[in-house]
Amino acid sequence: MRWMLSLFGFFLGLLLAFFLFVFLPARKLPTLIPRCLFCTAPASFAYRLPSADPGPALREKPERSYVSMHDRKTTSDRYPSIFTQPEGAVPWFRPSQRITDFSIANLHANYIQEYEIDSFGRRATAGAGSRHLLVLGCSYVFGSGVEATETLPAQLRLKNFQSYNLGNPGDGPGSILLRTLDERYFAGIRQKKGIALYYLMNDHVQRALGSYHLSRSWGRRLPRFELVDGKPKHVGQMGNLGLPEPLFAGFEYLEYIGITWPLYYSDRDLELVAAELAGVRENYLRQFPGGRFVVVIAPRLRAQPVTYDLRAFLEKRQLEYLDYGELEMHDYVAAPFIPGDGHPSAAYYAKVSAWLVGDLTQSVLDAEDRAR
Repeated sequence: MRWMLSLFGFFLGLLLAFFLFVFLPARKLPTLIPRCLFCTAPASFAYRLPSADPGPALREKPERSYVSMHDRKTTSDRYPSIFTQPEGAVPWFRPSQRITDFSIANLHANYIQEYEIDSFGRRATAGAGSRHLLVLGCSYVFGSGVEATETLPAQLRLKNFQSYNLGNPGDGPGSILLRTLDERYFAGIRQKKGIALYYLMNDHVQRALGSYHLSRSWGRRLPRFELVDGKPKHVGQMGNLGLPEPLFAGFEYLEYIGITWPLYYSDRDLELVAAELAGVRENYLRQFPGGRFVVVIAPRLRAQPVTYDLRAFLEKRQLEYLDYGELEMHDYVAAPFIPGDGHPSAAYYAKVSAWLVGDLTQSVLDAEDRAR
C-alpha cells in the first residue's frame, strides 16, 4: 500500500510540473528551475567563537577570528566577535579585525583565506587618488576566498581614483539600500567626487524579492521591501515570505520536482528591484553630490543558467548601467570559480576589472572632453 501511495504522489508531482511548464509564459519560469542547478557552494562547518565583546582594544590591535562564510548559520548572533547587528538592521563587520575564512567540502579545503577588516568595517584595499571609486555589492565584491590584492575593487586600477571595497557577503539591493542610510557605510571616504559601482549579480534578484531557496537558511534575515507609490518601503525581514510554517516547510519536498516559492517574479517585482537600486543611487548622491552612480550587470555563469532582464526597469528609473550580462564568463576564463567553491577566482576578477577599467576610462575621458 505504501509503495502505491508513493507512486501516486510521484506521478501527481510530474503532472503538476508539466502543467506549470506548459501553461505558464516563458518569462515566468525562472524560479521553477530546480535549485540544485544553482547550488555550487559546498557543505562546510564553522568553529564556534566566544561571545565576548571585543571591546576598544580590538580597534588598536587586530585580532584573528575563524569562521566559515559558507555556513548557513553564520549570523551575527553566533559570531558576535565578528559581526554586530542592531535589531532589525543588517549585520556589520566589527572594525579593525582579522578573519580567517575557510571553505571545506568532502574533508578537502577549497580555500583558507585571511581578511583584514579596516577601522571602518570594510575589507582593506590599498591605493590613493583624488577621486573615489566605490564598489558596492556582496561576496563577489568582498572577494571571498581570494587575496586582498585579487579582489575586484583592488584590481580596478583607474587613474586618479582610489578604490574602496564596500562589499558585504550575502548583501543584495535591499541590504545595501539600508546600509546607505547608515553613516558608517560611507565613513572615511575623503574624496567628494568619484564613481560608485553597484555590482549586480543574478542572485541579487532573489535576495531583493525573496525565495524559498534563501529563506530556508541565512536569507530569512534579509530585509523585505514593498513597492509603495513607486518607492521601496522597508516592511521587515524575509522570514517565511508570508507563508504559514507548514506550507513553507512543504516546499522542501516540492523542490525535488522543480517547484519552489515564489513560482515566478512579475514585472512589478522586478520594478521593486530597480526601485531599490534607485534608492541606493539617491542616498549615494545625497552624500556625494558630485558623484556618478553606475550599475554593473555581471557576466553570466553556467552554474546560474537563469537570468533576469532588468535593463528596461533600470532605464525606466534612469539608472546608468554597464551591461556584461550577455557575456558567458566561461568563454573568457578557463576557471572562473574557486575549485570546489561557488565564489569567483582571481582570474574572474582580473577579466571583469579589465573590462571595467577600459569602459570607465573611456567614459571619464568623454566626460572631461564635454566639460572643456
